Amino acid sequence: MVLDTQNWPETVNLTSIKNTSDVEGDTLVEAINNLNTADKALQTNIDNEATSRKEADETLQANINKEATAREDADNALSDKIAALGSALKYKGSVTSYDDLPTDAEVGDVYNVEEAYESIAAGTNWAWTGSEWDPLGGSIDLSKYVTQEELDEKLKDIDVDLNYATDAEVTSDVDSLFSKGNNN
Repeated sequence: MVLDTQNWPETVNLTSIKNTSDVEGDTLVEAINNLNTADKALQTNIDNEATSRKEADETLQANINKEATAREDADNALSDKIAALGSALKYKGSVTSYDDLPTDAEVGDVYNVEEAYESIAAGTNWAWTGSEWDPLGGSIDLSKYVTQEELDEKLKDIDVDLNYATDAEVTSDVDSLFSKGNNN
């Protein structure tokens, strides 16, 4: 519908033009009512879209919160498992001999046994498994081995003359070997 507004008076009395028809046969009042209806429908669509977006945002935020909670729960569970592993062995101290190990130990208790026991070296740590003492390894006496300082002291007086051949000398020697072989 096209309205020609150039010839309108400065104020329009709608009641006086109530039955005035436009080119398509609709009255001006019906045209205004149609515009109002279209405006309400558009506003309803806008409101519905806003509601849909708000619901989508709320759903997204709920999913983000669930994910964050799940990650936090997983991190806590992993931390608990790591902490349990860290406390699997509990060092309790030292005893003089294997026979001095306690009979009321808890699983994971570890003692250092200062003296050798059967074929197990002195200074071995022993862990209680719940049914027996398990040797974890012992100390190794390295006092019979030479130290770096002792080795350096012994080697400083040794005069080693390392004469290496140059590339030219090696090439010359190789060439002379091949030339002797070709003369036969």
